[in-house]
Amino acid sequence: TVAVDIYQGGVILGCLFGPPALYIWAVGLLAAGQSSTLTGTYAGQFVME
Repeated sequence: TVAVDIYQGGVILGCLFGPPALYIWAVGLLAAGQSSTLTGTYAGQFVME
């Protein structure tokens, strides 16, 4: 098996599906980060109440 990190995953998608796949991958990563940040914030706020 070959270990692939997040950067290499985007590069592989770009090679397989073309440059637009890189942008879709980047937007997906950004959305995942924002989602986890908001979830952590709301959970912390709920616990502190």
